[in-house]
Amino acid sequence: KPGSTTVDLTCSIVYAGLEPIDFINLFPKWTVNMKARQQNQLDGKNLNQKDSVSDILQHLCREQYTLEELRTRPLPEGVDPSKIEFYLSDDDFEKEFHMTKDEFYALPYWKQTNIKKPLGFF
Repeated sequence: KPGSTTVDLTCSIVYAGLEPIDFINLFPKWTVNMKARQQNQLDGKNLNQKDSVSDILQHLCREQYTLEELRTRPLPEGVDPSKIEFYLSDDDFEKEFHMTKDEFYALPYWKQTNIKKPLGFF
């Protein structure tokens, strides 16, 4: 817009118990939560790890995954387990289901379920 100023901010996610020193130094008093640290380390996070908010959002908002990714357990973060098939590309969907997504979603729910079960999507 004319006359407006755009500010480009970089936002990061830090993980409880693993906070970087530059984050901790923003506060007059800080106590490291050891229980949270252990859990975050079990989840694969590292000391001082900072992740970009935009990268995390982009990852969580993915709309398509490969067949292999959707057959892996646990499912990728952000995938709704009640409609795994939704995340397939149209081509992969048609190869697996032998119909288009529109044809599939026009079927009664019980029929969709019966088709998804042997394919590993239920």
